[in-house]
Amino acid sequence: LHRPPPPEVVEAVANGWLPPSGRMIDLGCGTGEIAAWFAGRGYRATGVDVAAAAIAQAQARHAGLADTLDFVVADLCSAPLDGPPFDIL
Repeated sequence: LHRPPPPEVVEAVANGWLPPSGRMIDLGCGTGEIAAWFAGRGYRATGVDVAAAAIAQAQARHAGLADTLDFVVADLCSAPLDGPPFDIL
């Protein structure tokens, strides 16, 4: 199942409301379509979900973007992610 990003996300990138590059994080990413969309456009994307099964599917589905896309199983209510800050949430 492929779901395109919401039209408002596409419009925000196209109109320059969001930066044209940088680090983005997709919280509750599920199978990673939005994070993958950003990664395919040159962003350094991270998808986070509490569901390990969803992250496993996302990793398999978007393996071709492994250079610009990471997936993490995490409960962000319990602990923050390590690493530099993100430009887009």
